[in-house]
Amino acid sequence: MRRRMLLSVALSVTLIGSTACSKDNEESAPQLELGAKPVESGGQGSATPSRGGQLVYALEADNPSLCLPEGQLTIPGMQMLRALYDPLVVPNEKGGYSPYLAESVEASADYKTWTIKLRKGIKFSDGSALDAKLVRDNLDAYRGAEEYGDTGGENPRGGLLLPFVYRDIADVEATDDLTVVVTMKRPWVAFPASLYASGRVAILGRAQLEGSKEECERQPVGTGPFEMTSWEGTTLKLERNPNYWQKAPDGKPYPYVDAVTFVTMPNDDERIASLQRGDINIMHSSASADMAGNFASL
Repeated sequence: MRRRMLLSVALSVTLIGSTACSKDNEESAPQLELGAKPVESGGQGSATPSRGGQLVYALEADNPSLCLPEGQLTIPGMQMLRALYDPLVVPNEKGGYSPYLAESVEASADYKTWTIKLRKGIKFSDGSALDAKLVRDNLDAYRGAEEYGDTGGENPRGGLLLPFVYRDIADVEATDDLTVVVTMKRPWVAFPASLYASGRVAILGRAQLEGSKEECERQPVGTGPFEMTSWEGTTLKLERNPNYWQKAPDGKPYPYVDAVTFVTMPNDDERIASLQRGDINIMHSSASADMAGNFASL
């Protein structure tokens, strides 16, 4: 029963971001309604999540870098990303994308100009504020823009994957503290999808975004539900972000759990055995045998 409750809590944590966006009626953090409701498999239908505890999440591969603009993230890396960072938009149940860190994402009639309005009062794990200039600089880092920042200086990041995705962006401008205007070279109807990019795009704090290569890779600064406490070898330890901007149904900030540890276990049998012993609470796998049979029995 204890393992079932832990798995239920863990799954509720991982499903925070998969939940379209209601109007923010308060300046405080909203509880988002993104359409389809999360399902906590393994828990009873009437189960109520309780706060506290810690979870150990076993991944099938290492992810040595969280410098997102320069990264080519593995799937395990994307699990880490969602724990530490938030995207501007998330997929919704209608097959489109709903605002997340953004309050709205709207296109001009010709789809050549997109206006991103940000939510108020969101802070990063280091206490710095989310604002339009930082989002502009993140997008410029992802797209490998030659002109960077207010002074048009050298781009601190060397994007590898996303410059191809963002090649139709002509300019990104911060028009006020919470508004970013993106101008396209040609109409781009599906632009919001690129702000998510299969979960590979999120907003970094300035200290990480403009840090050294090592700082960018191993010192994550995000607005996500957790913040890093240590990263030694292939073990990443996180604690809940007490100032997370989203509120749970109990009126307190997400997440419910106090801490999460990501550990790398390349051997599939080892992960399953560790889960059965209770040494870990969650495991990730891409093995066909797991999907076809082991997961059902577990």
